[in-house]
Amino acid sequence: LYRAEGVPLYAVELLRMLVDRGDLEVVDGVYEVRGRLEQLAVPETLHALVAARHDGLDPEDRMLLRDAAVLGQAFRPAALAAIAGTSGEAIEPSRRRLVRRELLVPDADDRTPGRDRLRFSEWLVREVAYGTLAMRARRTLHLAAAGHYESLGDPELSGTVASHVLAAYRAVPPGRADATVAERAVAALRTAADRASELYAHEMALGFLEEALSVATDGAVRAVLLERAATSAQASARLKEAEDHIRRAI
Repeated sequence: LYRAEGVPLYAVELLRMLVDRGDLEVVDGVYEVRGRLEQLAVPETLHALVAARHDGLDPEDRMLLRDAAVLGQAFRPAALAAIAGTSGEAIEPSRRRLVRRELLVPDADDRTPGRDRLRFSEWLVREVAYGTLAMRARRTLHLAAAGHYESLGDPELSGTVASHVLAAYRAVPPGRADATVAERAVAALRTAADRASELYAHEMALGFLEEALSVATDGAVRAVLLERAATSAQASARLKEAEDHIRRAI
């Protein structure tokens, strides 16, 4: 309780860690001690506590949790299998163990029958897992995620595709960016902006176009993006931004 400093999540993660280690066991909904808790070395911060749980996983489970972190806070097992380069059956044992350890949980907000979406139990669990990925691995996995969502052929996923390609582009240090990935990011963001405009989500479209402008370097491409950004800004009643964008386009 002293270490928790009023943060309930610390106490929750501490209990989960003790269950992981076999020092506590849940019997009929009650925690029963199975070890000598007074001799435990307890991490001092919540981040360190979650990191200790992550480090205590089997390598296969730890790798799958890192892959899942690339997909976001909630995701489909099919997407996880796709970026892991394997099948749903192959990841099932690890998925079950991660759910049993309460690192992943079924998504209670998912109302699509038979789809079984998962989510991270806490935002910090995902943050810690994502933070252990090297930049090269992030780039590879984000591109794999973009490829998976593109393969589904669903226009509603255009924003998701764009966010993954953009993340892959940004996973490379400044000055060493891959021109091919940059072009792909701009194209994906333009597609996402088109879809948002079709749905009259003009502010969202403007956001995608401004992200594309942060990547594009070619003058002709930037002029087109700026003109389209001006149109979206005007449709969103952001007239000063519309004027700024069209002046830059000119």
